[in-house]
Amino acid sequence: MLRNYLKIAWRNLLKTKAYSFINIFGLVLGMGCSLIIGLWAFQEISFNKFFPDGNLVYKVRTNYLFNGELLNTSMTPAPLAEALKEEVPQIEYAVKIADWGPQLLIKDEKNAFREKGIFASDDFFNIFQMKVISGNPVGAHHSGEQLVISQSVSKKLFGDKSALGEFLMMENQEGNLKTYMVGAVIEDVPANSSVQFDWVVNFKEIEQPWMGWGNTSYTTFVKVLQNTSGESLESVAKNVYANHSDYGKDNYPIFQPLAEIHLFDVFENGKAVGGRISLVRNLSLIGLLILLVSCINFVSLVTARASVRGKEIGIRKVIGANKKALLTQFGYESLLVSAIALMLTLLVVNLVLPLFNSYLGTQLTLEWGSLGFYGIMFAIWLVASLMSSLYPSVFLANLPVFNALKQQVNLGWSGSYFRKSLIVGQFFISSLFIVGIMVFYSQQEFLRKKDLGLERENVLYLPLAGELYHNMEVLQHEAIKSTAIVSATVSTFLPINIQAHSGDLSWPGKAPDLQTHVSAAWVGYDFAKTMGITLKEGREFSPLHPGDSLAYLVNQKALDLMGIEENAIGEEISFWNGPGQIIGVMEDFHLQSLHSPITPLILVLEPENASYLLVRTAEGRLEQAISDLRTVSESINPAYPFEYHFLDQEYERLYLSEQMIGRLILIFGIVAIFISCLGLLGMTAFTVSRKVKEIGIRKVLGASIIEVAALISKSFLGLIFLGWIIALPVAWMLMDSWLDNFAYKIDLQWWYFIGAGALTMLIALFTVSFQSVKAALMNPVDSLRSE
Repeated sequence: MLRNYLKIAWRNLLKTKAYSFINIFGLVLGMGCSLIIGLWAFQEISFNKFFPDGNLVYKVRTNYLFNGELLNTSMTPAPLAEALKEEVPQIEYAVKIADWGPQLLIKDEKNAFREKGIFASDDFFNIFQMKVISGNPVGAHHSGEQLVISQSVSKKLFGDKSALGEFLMMENQEGNLKTYMVGAVIEDVPANSSVQFDWVVNFKEIEQPWMGWGNTSYTTFVKVLQNTSGESLESVAKNVYANHSDYGKDNYPIFQPLAEIHLFDVFENGKAVGGRISLVRNLSLIGLLILLVSCINFVSLVTARASVRGKEIGIRKVIGANKKALLTQFGYESLLVSAIALMLTLLVVNLVLPLFNSYLGTQLTLEWGSLGFYGIMFAIWLVASLMSSLYPSVFLANLPVFNALKQQVNLGWSGSYFRKSLIVGQFFISSLFIVGIMVFYSQQEFLRKKDLGLERENVLYLPLAGELYHNMEVLQHEAIKSTAIVSATVSTFLPINIQAHSGDLSWPGKAPDLQTHVSAAWVGYDFAKTMGITLKEGREFSPLHPGDSLAYLVNQKALDLMGIEENAIGEEISFWNGPGQIIGVMEDFHLQSLHSPITPLILVLEPENASYLLVRTAEGRLEQAISDLRTVSESINPAYPFEYHFLDQEYERLYLSEQMIGRLILIFGIVAIFISCLGLLGMTAFTVSRKVKEIGIRKVLGASIIEVAALISKSFLGLIFLGWIIALPVAWMLMDSWLDNFAYKIDLQWWYFIGAGALTMLIALFTVSFQSVKAALMNPVDSLRSE
């Protein structure tokens, strides 16, 4: 029986090739988009779940009171890890980690690469167990003279030769090169790990006395004993913190499970309330909507063609087929279509996934050996099968015998109105996508063109590695000799990534219990000039004023914090460097991405602790500037490769997540609109086929081509217009909610929504007109010949 059902289903597919193609192609597009989103969502949800005993690992975060408000940070004091391990019996291992960004690994003069790594204490590989290629990671890590590297770094530096026992050089805190032996090689850390590195060196290599309880700049993880929960540790850990730290009254640690740290990184009142999980949910919803649009196509066309299959259904009922048999037959037809679509989907996704990864910067693959992949695939097929088969099967099986034999199918409310609601639903979803595309790209353009208060174009920077660090004054002096360089300065931080600290800022009249979040950077001379920052009052740091080491530059936000309304020059304040005077006031400029508001900023003259040389090049002289800098750098620092980066590119990296979302919305929006138009094309073609005689009669009676085309188009355009109207408030709420993620954002303009409606109508009109004009141009003799 099953064989007969499948044979009949296959014959029906071949009998109506055009409609079968539209149905299958629409499902392939919908299932393909859903599968890609499903792969991405599965990767996001699977973060950190591959670690052995990962359910016993917790990240330690710090809750702290700030002006009466309970806030949270992912950072902790360096000594906390040892204290927790020693004083909390339920904690088996604890590790502290410092991430100081990519560092140079030097094999020789021709082989040096800047790779991301971490400094971690002894228990690191007891907590994060990695697959070993060679060596003993635990033993090597305990030695301060060895380092552990990834397989990719090993191949990059040593090729196919074993790296074990080889030597690499890395810069230490004093800016000098130190030699380490490769003690172990491990497999590359998977992309779905929150802890990313290509090398690991023991924390004791960087440990300093100032890394005390008051310095919350480090990451802490613990591994607990079986049957221990994070909540049960918190009261004990709170006492540990209070016993060691002067901040213990207002600060205390909390424990977040390893599996949650990627998805839940937004905290309110000391509790995790969301984060990236919102993006996963929203994109999963988009995948479901696209799948829904493709299934709507299938349902619309199958129910619309009920009258064509009426005689077949009637005959089957007359010769004894019951409702169950008909339900089974039509169900198998739908399942066959969705099964064919799934196989084609896998083929198409396998072909386009490399392009998709390249476009979005993702690392998605079809994991044929993963049960999760088969689960995603089965879920998509099941949802598509159910959505596309239930209603058509029930509808066709319930057609009355007499009407079916006469091919007089009365679609009624459950037919005509239902199909109309499906078209409304399709273009409701399409309108949401069009509004989303317009708003996303308008916000991205706003971010790109927003005046930051500094000039990020024509600025490049050099990491101060090796002898460049020891001779930064010479480097800066030689750099500005170039006619292609306008000015140069040094800084501890890049000016678009200056972090806020709960620094000890004081001024006359400050309330004793007022706590402050202040951003700070330690810079050299000509910082404002090089970065194009406007000075409202006063002057920059100058070598002509030896006392500037006890002076400060502040921005307008800092003056607002201190309540200084005018005549700020000469005002006494005290910061980490001690008491000093304000010598200059800068216009506010953005210190981080536009997700965050501008914070109070203090600049301190301390070039000896700088990490970067920042250079402003003359307009159109970039290549000459790079060449001159290369010459100077290689003469001062021959053991290191010449490195430079562009500040505007660093700024763009702050919005990689938004760029990815925008591209996803664009791709999937176009697909959703195309699927909707594909279904609309099929529906129009079917409507035309049912109105052939009516069209012929109208043309004989004098109807023009425009009138005939309008007759066919108006009913569809009305439904599409209704879908757009319903989408308006939903699109407004969704876009307004997304824009709330930015401290600086565009206003939602009326033309986004009117434009989306107009574009939807134009696309639909073009789609419908293709068939309606074709029908209007038909010779009425052909349609009325048999009458």
